[in-house]
Amino acid sequence: MFCDHCGQPVSKEAQFCGKCGKALSGETKKVVASESHQKKLWLYPALSAGIAAILLGCVFLYHVIVNQQVDQMIDVSQRLALEGKLAEAKQITEEALQKKADHPLLRMNQKIIEDAIAIDHLLESGKKLASDQRYVEATQQLDEAEQRLADRSGKIYEQLQEKVDIERVGIVIAKVESDIPNKQNVAELGSLLTQLEPYAEQATETIQLIQKKMVNIAVESATQALQNHHFESARTTVEEALVFDDQNEKLLNIKQTIRNEQLAFEQAEQQRIELAIEASIKEDIKNRANAVELLDLQYGLTEYDNYLVHGEIRNVATLPISAIIMYYEFLNGDGDVVNSGSSYVDPYYLNRGEVGSFGNTYYTDDSISEVRISRIEWNLN
Repeated sequence: MFCDHCGQPVSKEAQFCGKCGKALSGETKKVVASESHQKKLWLYPALSAGIAAILLGCVFLYHVIVNQQVDQMIDVSQRLALEGKLAEAKQITEEALQKKADHPLLRMNQKIIEDAIAIDHLLESGKKLASDQRYVEATQQLDEAEQRLADRSGKIYEQLQEKVDIERVGIVIAKVESDIPNKQNVAELGSLLTQLEPYAEQATETIQLIQKKMVNIAVESATQALQNHHFESARTTVEEALVFDDQNEKLLNIKQTIRNEQLAFEQAEQQRIELAIEASIKEDIKNRANAVELLDLQYGLTEYDNYLVHGEIRNVATLPISAIIMYYEFLNGDGDVVNSGSSYVDPYYLNRGEVGSFGNTYYTDDSISEVRISRIEWNLN
């Protein structure tokens, strides 16, 4: 402020001018007060602007922090979802939506996670049904899940599809395992192995279990067939099993055994046939040449001076004989044949081992000293 007398600058607390010495008037103080008031009025807008700027800065900073938190929560929820922790991912997403309800990516993630949870629920339901051996219903649950996945894309859906594939393989294997005790021959067990062919890598243990049972059944069946000399049946059984386990040592050994035993049997059979033929020939010769055994032959004069010839024979052939005729010759004391005769054996028909008799009476002189059987005829029956 200034002295209103000489214009010298003075402080606002001064009562007198330091240059002219005159007392400062009240007008000077008013001028000072007015200037001070004007200065204060100028400060209010500036202060308001500063406060507004601070508030705007705080709001901006808040939104920046919230956005950073939301972005972090999005990353966490996506990671959890890809790890299969869908419930946790859903919870994180819902918490993020409370911070920023209009965030488009959060809304999209929420929809995907809820969709994934619904599909995963179908998978878990199918798994539970499979554990209860309700395989048809379990497969239906997987089919529904796969239908939902058909028009969806993204890594989380790809992972769910992989899970569907794994569960489907698990159901096939579990169903096959439950059927193993009911299969009792190579063909039935082979059908189970055929079902597992597309899943050979995942079903290694089950395949080995089936092969073991198949080998045991094939070996047992082939061994029994061998005992009855049913070589073709034994070989067929083993060959069927080898289709599914072509390097199995037991099967290869029994196959060789079948071959060896069949060869030995055929050789023995050939020998038996040859022996049978030889025996048959000998038997036929015997039956044709030596079927009759002479048991007894008696001859001499009767009380009426007739010459009686009587005897018994036995059928020693292997077949019945009939129409047996005994031919004999009469010899004198010098051994010369002086007469001959014949007689049918009674009974007409003799079974194997049976005995028959023959005899006849002749009118002759006393020159006969001996009777000799000259030949015997018979028919083979």
